[in-house]
Amino acid sequence: MTAVKEAIMRYTSFTIEQYKGIKKLVLDLNIQPDYKVYTLVGLNESGKTTILEAINDFENPVLKSQRHLLIPKNLAGGFTGSSEIKATLAIDDSDKVKIEEFIRKKTKAKHIIIDDNLTVTRQYLFENSEPGDTKLTYSTFVQIKKLRNLKILL
Repeated sequence: MTAVKEAIMRYTSFTIEQYKGIKKLVLDLNIQPDYKVYTLVGLNESGKTTILEAINDFENPVLKSQRHLLIPKNLAGGFTGSSEIKATLAIDDSDKVKIEEFIRKKTKAKHIIIDDNLTVTRQYLFENSEPGDTKLTYSTFVQIKKLRNLKILL
């Protein structure tokens, strides 16, 4: 019996905007610590717990009845906009193959180049501090070339 190695996507960064007390923060996880443990260090009330809550709220959507807690503190009166948590993930070759297959079904592309990263964005929308919809978007850079009668000289 052969073991099947399952691909695991690795988070490379988080960007948090207009979330509770955080105006904008980029957490870069590309820096590899010695023991694969990341630490958040800061003064009391500096936002360490808020960063962890944002990452949790990215993975586990906040119920609409609790979303008012996400409104930026300095905009609590009538916030119209979004609290946004963006994660960048490193994708492997098996992920790229799946994306290529999807694109080939939709286009007649012959040559497809896919970036090594996938960005997933969760937005919590507000209108006058009232919670609205939640949006989840996926994006990556894809270069598609349609090849035409090329002559290759050796």
